Amino acid sequence: MHARRDPDMLTDALLSRRFEDGFDAGEQLADALRQTLDTLGMSTDDILVAGVTEGGMPLAYVVSMELDVDVEPAPVEPLHAPHARSVRIGMLVDDGTAYVDERLGDRHGARGSTLDHLIDRAEQRLHAQMDSIGDEPGAALDERTVVIVDDIVDSGTTAVAVTDWLRRWGARTVVVAAAVGTRQGMERARGAADAALCLLEVEDDIPPRSAFRIDPSRATIDMPRIMDAIRVGNEDRARRRSVAAAVQVE
Repeated sequence: MHARRDPDMLTDALLSRRFEDGFDAGEQLADALRQTLDTLGMSTDDILVAGVTEGGMPLAYVVSMELDVDVEPAPVEPLHAPHARSVRIGMLVDDGTAYVDERLGDRHGARGSTLDHLIDRAEQRLHAQMDSIGDEPGAALDERTVVIVDDIVDSGTTAVAVTDWLRRWGARTVVVAAAVGTRQGMERARGAADAALCLLEVEDDIPPRSAFRIDPSRATIDMPRIMDAIRVGNEDRARRRSVAAAVQVE
């Protein structure tokens, strides 16, 4: 799914199609996924949704409910520039593999021992995150179709990192699904995954998070409770919607 390409029209599209929050975007993303999977000749019968914490988990949870499929976390930890935390120079996945944008790293002095230090600190944060949500995918990935759900695809580094991680775990087919994506980021996602879609594709100079009235990545999310809700839902589909209240977003 592609937004219109003219920058002014893209800005209009962004302003006219703002999502209320991750739940609103999740419902719309589920509808788009049904259409995309149908076009690709895929069924939702054996699909696993992998939510990218923290911004992607609210969307992933809603998508899993709408499609009535299992959902698991795909934890990653951002690597921030040494003196500019707003700049993300790469991503660390839970097996310790670091994906670094060397161009950004060089620009912000993240090389050599400095980069090693950033990775070590990110690994500590990621281990703490994994302690709270579980340390391995609870559902078998071998020969399954996995849909990576995230709120934003910006540089595309996260999409590439999680796609590679899932393939190492044995996923047969990987689809990236996001609410908003930049042109550059979505191109990278399509290059890494078997398919990729977003509800709103914007030019690279448009801040994609402005599409959300409530930014999912800044919402208050009780991850241990959302994981409990996910496990209950995966084990007993009939109870899936009854545990939706365990996801706390403020």
